[in-house]
Amino acid sequence: EDPDRLSHVDYVIFDEFHYIDDHERGTTWEESVMFAPPNVRFICLSATMPNIDELAGWMEEASGAPVEVVQETHRPVPLDHHLWVDGFGERTLEEAESLLRLFSRGRGPRPRRGLNADALLDDIVEAGKLPCLYFSFNRRLCESHAEDNAGRDLLAPDERRQVVGLFDELAERFGVAGEPSAVQLRDLVQHGVAYHHAGILPTLKEVIERLFTSGLVKMLFTTETFALGVNMPAQTVVLDALEKYHGTHFGPLTCRGYQQMAGRAGRRGMDTQGYVYA
Repeated sequence: EDPDRLSHVDYVIFDEFHYIDDHERGTTWEESVMFAPPNVRFICLSATMPNIDELAGWMEEASGAPVEVVQETHRPVPLDHHLWVDGFGERTLEEAESLLRLFSRGRGPRPRRGLNADALLDDIVEAGKLPCLYFSFNRRLCESHAEDNAGRDLLAPDERRQVVGLFDELAERFGVAGEPSAVQLRDLVQHGVAYHHAGILPTLKEVIERLFTSGLVKMLFTTETFALGVNMPAQTVVLDALEKYHGTHFGPLTCRGYQQMAGRAGRRGMDTQGYVYA
């Protein structure tokens, strides 16, 4: 509306640029490129965009300026992908497919919909693969999973004192100490467990994010919002299901959605390997 306001802007950084294909928000991203003043240059970042050369060609045509494609194929911390079949444990893709064929013929007990995570999380804890980000596509499930795992006691006594002190300090600073969800989370974080989703107060989400960054929350149950725009890497990522509600229907995760969440595994400079369980 007022291009002169951008006269002093040389570069615009677009993170997660693959959201240009989003059905609801993508047009805003397109218009930002198409209607930007000629002096503005874009630096567009994405870890999951497949047709990068095609998009670069469109940007050149839309903006009238040359576009350089820079690709980095090396991942500093490699990811180890696993399939966990409820009731059968860790399986390769081929083994999981053979089990599915048996189930489709009515042979053997079929795994229930959704994950009974106790055995998987037991394995992760015993193998020392914490901290763990556990993605659920339902806010209520995030909270119930956290409550179910509050008995694990993932913290040493000194860590417990640290996390309670830090939680109290941050909750007081942000004015959320008396909130019911804050009271519930204070009890959970004493065990190294917490939850995070869009239904809790933004300031309380900030408290949980800082605790996770500090390494004092070892197991965080969260919705996929934690995979976007928040640099909170873990050693292990678990996906509660491979399908979710897409606003109008239930359907499989997109490849990009899977990669976005899986990419949180493996802490640069701290881990030699990241682990992903689907």
